[in-house]
Amino acid sequence: MTRQTDAPRYNDEKVTPSRACALDALGDVHLGKGADEALEDAFKKRRTPMSSADKAYAMELCYGTLRQRRRLDDLLVKYTKKGLPEPPLLDVIRLAAYQLLFGGRAHAAVSTAVEAARATKGEEAAGKFANAVLRGASEGARMQATQGAPRLTRETLGAWWSFPEWLVTAFEDVTGAKELSALLEASNARPPLTLRAAPGTRDAVLKSLGPGARAGEHAKDAVVIDEPRGKVEELSGFREGKFTVQDEGAQLITELLGDIRGKELLDTCAAPGGKAIHAAQLGAKVTAIDASEKRLKRATEAAVRLGSPITMRVGEVTREGLRDLEGRVFPFVLVDAPCSATGIIRRKPDVKWARTEKDVARLAERQADILEGASKHLAPGGRLVYAVCSLLRAEGEGVVEPFLERHPELTVVAPPKAFAHGRFFRSRPDRHGTDGFFAAILARKR
Repeated sequence: MTRQTDAPRYNDEKVTPSRACALDALGDVHLGKGADEALEDAFKKRRTPMSSADKAYAMELCYGTLRQRRRLDDLLVKYTKKGLPEPPLLDVIRLAAYQLLFGGRAHAAVSTAVEAARATKGEEAAGKFANAVLRGASEGARMQATQGAPRLTRETLGAWWSFPEWLVTAFEDVTGAKELSALLEASNARPPLTLRAAPGTRDAVLKSLGPGARAGEHAKDAVVIDEPRGKVEELSGFREGKFTVQDEGAQLITELLGDIRGKELLDTCAAPGGKAIHAAQLGAKVTAIDASEKRLKRATEAAVRLGSPITMRVGEVTREGLRDLEGRVFPFVLVDAPCSATGIIRRKPDVKWARTEKDVARLAERQADILEGASKHLAPGGRLVYAVCSLLRAEGEGVVEPFLERHPELTVVAPPKAFAHGRFFRSRPDRHGTDGFFAAILARKR
Protein backbone atom coordinates (compact mmCIF):
# COMPACT_ATOMS: atom_id res chain seq x y z
CA MET A 1 0.00 0.00 0.00
CA THR A 2 1.43 3.38 -0.98
CA ARG A 3 0.23 6.91 -0.36
CA GLN A 4 0.11 9.23 -3.36
CA THR A 5 0.01 12.48 -1.41
CA ASP A 6 0.61 13.99 1.99
CA ALA A 7 -2.78 15.71 1.87
CA PRO A 8 -5.64 14.30 3.96
CA ARG A 9 -7.59 11.62 2.09
CA TYR A 10 -10.98 12.20 3.73
CA ASN A 11 -13.52 15.02 3.68
CA ASP A 12 -13.83 16.40 7.22
CA GLU A 13 -17.47 17.38 6.75
CA LYS A 14 -18.54 13.85 5.84
CA VAL A 15 -16.07 11.70 7.77
CA THR A 16 -15.25 14.05 10.73
CA PRO A 17 -11.69 15.15 11.59
CA SER A 18 -11.25 12.52 14.32
CA ARG A 19 -12.14 9.58 12.08
CA ALA A 20 -10.18 11.05 9.18
CA CYS A 21 -7.02 11.37 11.29
CA ALA A 22 -7.43 7.89 12.73
CA LEU A 23 -7.78 6.41 9.25
CA ASP A 24 -4.81 8.36 7.91
CA ALA A 25 -2.73 7.11 10.84
CA LEU A 26 -3.82 3.50 10.39
CA GLY A 27 -2.76 3.74 6.76
CA ASP A 28 0.70 4.93 7.76
CA VAL A 29 1.02 2.13 10.32
CA HIS A 30 0.80 -0.30 7.38
CA LEU A 31 3.81 1.51 5.93
CA GLY A 32 5.89 0.88 9.05
CA LYS A 33 5.30 4.00 11.12
CA GLY A 34 4.57 3.73 14.81
CA ALA A 35 0.99 4.66 15.69
CA ASP A 36 2.05 7.62 17.84
CA GLU A 37 4.17 9.13 15.07
CA ALA A 38 1.48 8.40 12.47
CA LEU A 39 -1.14 10.21 14.52
CA GLU A 40 1.06 13.26 15.03
CA ASP A 41 1.67 13.40 11.28
CA ALA A 42 -2.07 13.10 10.63
CA PHE A 43 -2.82 15.97 13.00
CA LYS A 44 -0.28 18.19 11.23
CA LYS A 45 -1.94 17.56 7.84
CA ARG A 46 -5.30 18.96 8.88
CA ARG A 47 -6.22 22.17 7.09
CA THR A 48 -7.63 23.61 10.32
CA PRO A 49 -6.34 22.99 13.85
CA MET A 50 -8.08 20.21 15.78
CA SER A 51 -9.46 20.58 19.28
CA SER A 52 -7.97 18.55 22.13
CA ALA A 53 -11.22 16.58 22.29
CA ASP A 54 -11.06 15.69 18.59
CA LYS A 55 -7.44 14.61 18.92
CA ALA A 56 -8.25 12.48 21.94
CA TYR A 57 -11.08 10.77 20.04
CA ALA A 58 -8.82 10.15 17.04
CA MET A 59 -6.29 8.50 19.36
CA GLU A 60 -9.02 6.36 20.90
CA LEU A 61 -10.22 5.20 17.49
CA CYS A 62 -6.73 4.50 16.16
CA TYR A 63 -5.35 2.73 19.25
CA GLY A 64 -8.61 0.91 19.87
CA THR A 65 -8.71 -0.43 16.32
CA LEU A 66 -5.13 -1.66 16.66
CA ARG A 67 -5.74 -3.20 20.09
CA GLN A 68 -8.75 -5.16 18.87
CA ARG A 69 -7.62 -5.89 15.30
CA ARG A 70 -7.90 -9.66 15.42
CA ARG A 71 -11.29 -9.63 17.11
CA LEU A 72 -12.58 -7.06 14.62
CA ASP A 73 -11.38 -9.14 11.68
CA ASP A 74 -13.03 -12.26 13.13
CA LEU A 75 -16.31 -10.35 13.24
CA LEU A 76 -16.03 -8.73 9.81
CA VAL A 77 -14.99 -11.82 7.87
CA LYS A 78 -18.33 -13.45 8.68
CA TYR A 79 -20.06 -10.85 6.51
CA THR A 80 -17.76 -10.82 3.48
CA LYS A 81 -18.09 -13.31 0.62
CA LYS A 82 -14.52 -13.11 -0.65
CA GLY A 83 -12.59 -12.43 2.54
CA LEU A 84 -11.38 -9.15 3.95
CA PRO A 85 -10.38 -6.38 1.52
CA GLU A 86 -6.96 -4.76 1.35
CA PRO A 87 -6.14 -1.46 3.10
CA PRO A 88 -7.21 1.32 3.08
CA LEU A 89 -10.74 -0.07 2.69
CA LEU A 90 -9.97 -2.64 5.37
CA ASP A 91 -9.02 0.13 7.80
CA VAL A 92 -12.34 1.86 7.14
CA ILE A 93 -14.46 -1.16 8.06
CA ARG A 94 -12.16 -2.13 10.95
CA LEU A 95 -12.50 1.29 12.52
CA ALA A 96 -16.28 1.23 12.11
CA ALA A 97 -16.44 -2.28 13.57
CA TYR A 98 -14.47 -1.04 16.56
CA GLN A 99 -17.11 1.60 17.13
CA LEU A 100 -19.85 -0.99 16.79
CA LEU A 101 -18.26 -3.34 19.31
CA PHE A 102 -16.79 -0.91 21.81
CA GLY A 103 -17.86 2.66 21.15
CA GLY A 104 -21.56 2.78 20.36
CA ARG A 105 -22.71 5.36 17.77
CA ALA A 106 -23.73 2.54 15.41
CA HIS A 107 -25.57 4.70 12.87
CA ALA A 108 -22.75 7.27 12.71
CA ALA A 109 -20.16 4.51 12.46
CA VAL A 110 -21.79 2.96 9.42
CA SER A 111 -22.73 6.17 7.60
CA THR A 112 -19.29 7.76 7.97
CA ALA A 113 -17.62 4.49 7.01
CA VAL A 114 -19.61 4.47 3.77
CA GLU A 115 -18.38 7.98 2.96
CA ALA A 116 -14.80 7.02 3.86
CA ALA A 117 -15.03 3.86 1.74
CA ARG A 118 -16.08 5.91 -1.27
CA ALA A 119 -13.04 8.14 -0.73
CA THR A 120 -10.62 5.21 -0.68
CA LYS A 121 -11.37 4.17 -4.26
CA GLY A 122 -13.44 6.99 -5.60
CA GLU A 123 -16.28 4.66 -6.51
CA GLU A 124 -19.78 3.88 -5.29
CA ALA A 125 -19.11 0.13 -5.14
CA ALA A 126 -16.72 0.56 -2.20
CA GLY A 127 -19.39 2.43 -0.27
CA LYS A 128 -21.97 -0.26 -0.96
CA PHE A 129 -19.53 -2.96 0.13
CA ALA A 130 -18.81 -1.17 3.43
CA ASN A 131 -22.52 -0.63 4.03
CA ALA A 132 -23.38 -4.30 3.48
CA VAL A 133 -20.55 -5.65 5.63
CA LEU A 134 -21.14 -3.23 8.48
CA ARG A 135 -24.90 -3.78 8.57
CA GLY A 136 -24.16 -7.45 9.17
CA ALA A 137 -21.38 -6.67 11.63
CA SER A 138 -23.73 -4.36 13.53
CA GLU A 139 -26.06 -7.28 14.17
CA GLY A 140 -23.08 -9.45 15.12
CA ALA A 141 -21.89 -6.81 17.60
CA ARG A 142 -25.34 -6.69 19.21
CA MET A 143 -25.27 -10.46 19.61
CA GLN A 144 -21.87 -10.32 21.30
CA ALA A 145 -23.14 -7.65 23.66
CA THR A 146 -26.09 -9.78 24.76
CA GLN A 147 -24.13 -13.03 25.00
CA GLY A 148 -21.14 -11.60 26.89
CA ALA A 149 -17.65 -13.10 26.93
CA PRO A 150 -17.33 -16.73 25.87
CA ARG A 151 -15.74 -19.36 28.09
CA LEU A 152 -12.09 -18.50 27.63
CA THR A 153 -9.76 -21.41 26.96
CA ARG A 154 -6.15 -21.52 25.81
CA GLU A 155 -7.46 -21.89 22.25
CA THR A 156 -9.78 -18.86 22.41
CA LEU A 157 -7.69 -16.39 24.45
CA GLY A 158 -5.80 -14.99 21.48
CA ALA A 159 -8.98 -14.35 19.52
CA TRP A 160 -10.87 -12.77 22.41
CA TRP A 161 -8.04 -10.50 23.62
CA SER A 162 -6.85 -9.94 20.04
CA PHE A 163 -3.25 -11.16 20.07
CA PRO A 164 -1.33 -13.14 17.44
CA GLU A 165 -0.93 -16.78 18.44
CA TRP A 166 2.86 -16.73 18.57
CA LEU A 167 2.73 -13.91 21.12
CA VAL A 168 0.12 -15.71 23.23
CA THR A 169 2.46 -18.70 23.37
CA ALA A 170 5.43 -16.52 24.30
CA PHE A 171 3.47 -14.80 27.07
CA GLU A 172 2.34 -18.16 28.45
CA ASP A 173 5.99 -19.18 28.69
CA VAL A 174 6.36 -16.37 31.24
CA THR A 175 3.05 -16.51 33.11
CA GLY A 176 1.99 -20.14 32.96
CA ALA A 177 -1.55 -21.08 31.96
CA LYS A 178 -3.31 -19.66 35.05
CA GLU A 179 -2.15 -16.06 34.64
CA LEU A 180 -2.08 -15.85 30.86
CA SER A 181 -5.54 -14.34 30.44
CA ALA A 182 -4.82 -11.69 33.07
CA LEU A 183 -1.64 -10.61 31.26
CA LEU A 184 -3.39 -10.42 27.88
CA GLU A 185 -6.24 -8.39 29.36
CA ALA A 186 -3.89 -6.00 31.17
CA SER A 187 -1.76 -5.56 28.05
CA ASN A 188 -4.90 -4.49 26.19
CA ALA A 189 -6.03 -1.99 28.83
CA ARG A 190 -5.66 1.77 28.43
CA PRO A 191 -2.68 2.79 30.59
CA PRO A 192 -2.63 5.74 32.99
CA LEU A 193 -0.39 8.74 32.48
CA THR A 194 2.65 8.21 34.70
CA LEU A 195 5.07 10.98 35.54
CA ARG A 196 8.46 11.02 37.24
CA ALA A 197 8.87 13.98 39.56
CA ALA A 198 12.32 15.41 40.19
CA PRO A 199 13.82 13.49 43.15
CA GLY A 200 12.45 14.67 46.46
CA THR A 201 9.67 16.80 44.95
CA ARG A 202 6.84 14.31 44.51
CA ASP A 203 4.65 15.79 47.26
CA ALA A 204 4.96 19.26 45.76
CA VAL A 205 4.12 17.94 42.27
CA LEU A 206 1.08 16.08 43.62
CA LYS A 207 -0.13 19.26 45.28
CA SER A 208 0.30 21.31 42.11
CA LEU A 209 -1.52 18.74 39.95
CA GLY A 210 -4.51 18.48 42.25
CA PRO A 211 -6.93 15.65 43.11
CA GLY A 212 -6.62 13.81 39.79
CA ALA A 213 -3.05 12.75 40.61
CA ARG A 214 -1.81 10.14 43.07
CA ALA A 215 1.52 8.77 44.23
CA GLY A 216 2.80 5.71 42.38
CA GLU A 217 2.83 2.41 44.21
CA HIS A 218 6.37 1.27 43.40
CA ALA A 219 8.83 3.92 42.19
CA LYS A 220 9.96 6.60 44.63
CA ASP A 221 9.22 9.58 42.40
CA ALA A 222 6.22 8.27 40.43
CA VAL A 223 3.02 10.28 40.02
CA VAL A 224 0.03 8.61 38.35
CA ILE A 225 -2.94 10.27 36.65
CA ASP A 226 -5.50 7.56 35.97
CA GLU A 227 -7.74 9.65 33.72
CA PRO A 228 -5.52 12.18 31.93
CA ARG A 229 -7.12 15.00 29.99
CA GLY A 230 -5.44 17.32 27.53
CA LYS A 231 -1.76 17.52 26.67
CA VAL A 232 0.89 16.66 29.24
CA GLU A 233 2.73 19.84 28.18
CA GLU A 234 -0.20 21.83 29.58
CA LEU A 235 0.08 20.33 33.08
CA SER A 236 1.27 22.66 35.82
CA GLY A 237 5.04 22.36 36.18
CA PHE A 238 5.88 20.57 32.92
CA ARG A 239 7.54 23.47 31.14
CA GLU A 240 9.49 24.30 34.30
CA GLY A 241 11.01 20.81 34.28
CA LYS A 242 9.37 19.65 37.49
CA PHE A 243 8.50 16.26 35.99
CA THR A 244 8.64 14.16 32.87
CA VAL A 245 6.59 11.29 31.44
CA GLN A 246 7.92 7.85 32.40
CA ASP A 247 6.23 4.62 33.41
CA GLU A 248 6.90 3.24 36.89
CA GLY A 249 8.50 0.13 35.43
CA ALA A 250 11.04 2.27 33.58
CA GLN A 251 11.70 4.34 36.71
CA LEU A 252 12.43 1.18 38.67
CA ILE A 253 15.13 0.13 36.20
CA THR A 254 17.22 3.17 37.14
CA GLU A 255 16.61 2.51 40.84
CA LEU A 256 18.05 -1.01 40.40
CA LEU A 257 21.48 0.56 39.90
CA GLY A 258 21.60 1.38 43.61
CA ASP A 259 23.43 4.36 45.13
CA ILE A 260 24.89 6.22 42.16
CA ARG A 261 25.37 9.62 43.78
CA GLY A 262 28.62 11.16 42.64
CA LYS A 263 29.58 8.05 40.64
CA GLU A 264 30.24 7.65 36.93
CA LEU A 265 27.59 5.82 34.92
CA LEU A 266 27.75 4.61 31.34
CA ASP A 267 24.36 4.34 29.58
CA THR A 268 25.07 2.39 26.40
CA CYS A 269 21.66 2.70 24.65
CA ALA A 270 20.54 6.02 26.04
CA ALA A 271 17.96 7.52 23.66
CA PRO A 272 15.32 8.79 24.19
CA GLY A 273 17.10 9.61 27.45
CA GLY A 274 14.58 8.91 30.19
CA LYS A 275 16.76 6.63 32.29
CA ALA A 276 19.97 8.59 31.68
CA ILE A 277 18.28 11.81 32.81
CA HIS A 278 16.80 10.03 35.82
CA ALA A 279 20.26 8.79 36.78
CA ALA A 280 21.66 12.32 36.45
CA GLN A 281 18.89 13.65 38.67
CA LEU A 282 19.84 11.01 41.23
CA GLY A 283 23.36 12.41 41.26
CA ALA A 284 25.29 10.24 38.79
CA LYS A 285 27.86 11.60 36.34
CA VAL A 286 26.32 10.17 33.18
CA THR A 287 27.96 9.37 29.85
CA ALA A 288 25.08 8.61 27.48
CA ILE A 289 25.77 6.74 24.24
CA ASP A 290 23.36 5.96 21.42
CA ALA A 291 23.70 4.96 17.77
CA SER A 292 21.00 7.43 16.65
CA GLU A 293 22.13 11.04 16.47
CA LYS A 294 18.53 12.17 15.89
CA ARG A 295 17.21 10.39 18.98
CA LEU A 296 20.17 11.58 21.03
CA LYS A 297 19.37 15.16 20.06
CA ARG A 298 15.86 14.74 21.47
CA ALA A 299 17.39 13.29 24.63
CA THR A 300 19.64 16.34 24.91
CA GLU A 301 16.63 18.65 24.60
CA ALA A 302 14.83 16.74 27.35
CA ALA A 303 17.92 16.90 29.58
CA VAL A 304 18.09 20.67 29.15
CA ARG A 305 14.39 21.08 30.03
CA LEU A 306 14.87 19.01 33.17
CA GLY A 307 18.11 20.74 34.14
CA SER A 308 20.16 17.52 34.10
CA PRO A 309 23.71 17.80 32.69
CA ILE A 310 24.71 14.69 30.72
CA THR A 311 27.61 13.92 28.41
CA MET A 312 26.00 12.72 25.16
CA ARG A 313 27.98 10.86 22.48
CA VAL A 314 26.96 9.11 19.26
CA GLY A 315 28.27 5.57 19.16
CA GLU A 316 27.31 1.95 18.71
CA VAL A 317 28.16 -0.89 21.06
CA THR A 318 29.65 -4.00 19.48
CA ARG A 319 30.84 -7.23 21.11
CA GLU A 320 34.24 -5.56 21.47
CA GLY A 321 32.76 -2.61 23.38
CA LEU A 322 32.72 1.06 22.49
CA ARG A 323 35.61 2.13 20.29
CA ASP A 324 35.63 5.71 21.58
CA LEU A 325 35.81 4.46 25.18
CA GLU A 326 38.30 1.65 24.65
CA GLY A 327 39.99 0.75 27.93
CA ARG A 328 37.73 2.99 30.02
CA VAL A 329 35.66 1.39 32.79
CA PHE A 330 32.78 2.66 34.93
CA PRO A 331 31.48 1.66 38.37
CA PHE A 332 27.96 1.56 36.92
CA VAL A 333 26.76 0.49 33.48
CA LEU A 334 23.19 0.53 32.18
CA VAL A 335 22.22 -1.53 29.15
CA ASP A 336 18.66 -0.57 28.19
CA ALA A 337 18.77 -2.63 25.01
CA PRO A 338 16.59 -2.18 21.91
CA CYS A 339 13.89 -4.85 21.99
CA SER A 340 10.50 -6.05 20.76
CA ALA A 341 8.64 -3.58 23.05
CA THR A 342 6.14 -6.33 23.93
CA GLY A 343 6.10 -5.00 27.48
CA ILE A 344 4.57 -1.70 26.39
CA ILE A 345 1.80 -3.00 24.14
CA ARG A 346 -0.82 -1.21 26.21
CA ARG A 347 0.87 2.06 25.12
CA LYS A 348 1.85 0.90 21.62
CA PRO A 349 -0.76 -1.62 20.43
CA ASP A 350 0.68 -1.63 16.91
CA VAL A 351 3.61 -3.64 18.32
CA LYS A 352 1.36 -6.72 18.38
CA TRP A 353 1.12 -6.70 14.61
CA ALA A 354 4.48 -5.15 13.70
CA ARG A 355 6.65 -7.76 15.45
CA THR A 356 7.29 -11.36 14.41
CA GLU A 357 9.14 -14.31 15.93
CA LYS A 358 11.97 -13.66 13.47
CA ASP A 359 12.22 -10.09 14.76
CA VAL A 360 12.57 -11.35 18.32
CA ALA A 361 15.34 -13.78 17.35
CA ARG A 362 17.19 -11.03 15.50
CA LEU A 363 16.81 -8.61 18.40
CA ALA A 364 18.04 -11.21 20.90
CA GLU A 365 21.25 -11.63 18.90
CA ARG A 366 21.81 -7.87 18.94
CA GLN A 367 21.04 -7.69 22.67
CA ALA A 368 23.62 -10.38 23.36
CA ASP A 369 26.24 -8.40 21.40
CA ILE A 370 25.43 -5.18 23.27
CA LEU A 371 25.55 -6.88 26.67
CA GLU A 372 28.87 -8.52 25.83
CA GLY A 373 30.38 -5.24 24.68
CA ALA A 374 28.97 -3.13 27.51
CA SER A 375 30.34 -5.52 30.13
CA LYS A 376 33.87 -4.72 28.94
CA HIS A 377 33.41 -1.24 30.40
CA LEU A 378 32.35 -2.43 33.86
CA ALA A 379 34.92 -1.83 36.56
CA PRO A 380 35.86 -4.48 39.17
CA GLY A 381 33.29 -4.30 41.95
CA GLY A 382 30.93 -2.45 39.62
CA ARG A 383 27.25 -3.04 38.88
CA LEU A 384 25.63 -3.54 35.47
CA VAL A 385 21.88 -3.52 34.86
CA TYR A 386 20.64 -5.14 31.65
CA ALA A 387 17.03 -4.24 30.85
CA VAL A 388 14.46 -4.59 28.06
CA CYS A 389 10.87 -3.37 27.82
CA SER A 390 9.91 -6.88 26.77
CA LEU A 391 7.93 -9.65 28.43
CA LEU A 392 9.55 -12.37 26.35
CA ARG A 393 12.00 -14.87 27.83
CA ALA A 394 13.98 -14.87 24.58
CA GLU A 395 15.04 -11.28 25.23
CA GLY A 396 15.43 -11.72 29.00
CA GLU A 397 16.66 -14.99 30.45
CA GLY A 398 17.47 -16.18 26.93
CA VAL A 399 20.12 -13.44 26.62
CA VAL A 400 21.41 -13.24 30.20
CA GLU A 401 21.75 -16.91 31.14
CA PRO A 402 24.18 -17.80 28.28
CA PHE A 403 26.07 -14.57 29.00
CA LEU A 404 26.56 -15.54 32.66
CA GLU A 405 27.83 -18.97 31.66
CA ARG A 406 30.60 -17.24 29.72
CA HIS A 407 31.38 -14.80 32.55
CA PRO A 408 31.90 -16.47 35.94
CA GLU A 409 33.40 -13.20 37.19
CA LEU A 410 29.86 -11.76 37.24
CA THR A 411 27.24 -12.60 39.84
CA VAL A 412 23.50 -11.92 40.01
CA VAL A 413 22.17 -9.45 42.58
CA ALA A 414 18.69 -10.29 43.87
CA PRO A 415 15.96 -7.88 42.68
CA PRO A 416 13.27 -6.37 44.96
CA LYS A 417 11.08 -9.20 46.24
CA ALA A 418 7.85 -7.83 44.73
CA PHE A 419 9.39 -8.04 41.25
CA ALA A 420 11.45 -11.20 41.59
CA HIS A 421 11.02 -13.72 38.79
CA GLY A 422 13.53 -16.38 39.66
CA ARG A 423 16.88 -14.59 39.95
CA PHE A 424 15.81 -11.64 37.86
CA PHE A 425 13.49 -8.61 37.85
CA ARG A 426 10.24 -8.66 35.90
CA SER A 427 7.44 -6.07 36.09
CA ARG A 428 4.05 -6.86 34.57
CA PRO A 429 0.92 -4.83 33.86
CA ASP A 430 -1.33 -7.49 35.38
CA ARG A 431 0.63 -7.89 38.61
CA HIS A 432 2.06 -4.44 39.21
CA GLY A 433 0.06 -2.03 37.05
CA THR A 434 3.28 -1.03 35.27
CA ASP A 435 4.67 -1.63 31.81
CA GLY A 436 6.43 -4.95 31.33
CA PHE A 437 10.20 -4.93 31.92
CA PHE A 438 12.85 -7.58 32.39
CA ALA A 439 16.08 -6.70 34.15
CA ALA A 440 19.16 -8.50 35.41
CA ILE A 441 21.32 -6.86 38.09
CA LEU A 442 24.89 -8.07 37.68
CA ALA A 443 27.95 -7.36 39.82
CA ARG A 444 31.59 -7.86 38.84
CA LYS A 445 33.85 -9.46 41.44
CA ARG A 446 36.68 -7.28 42.72
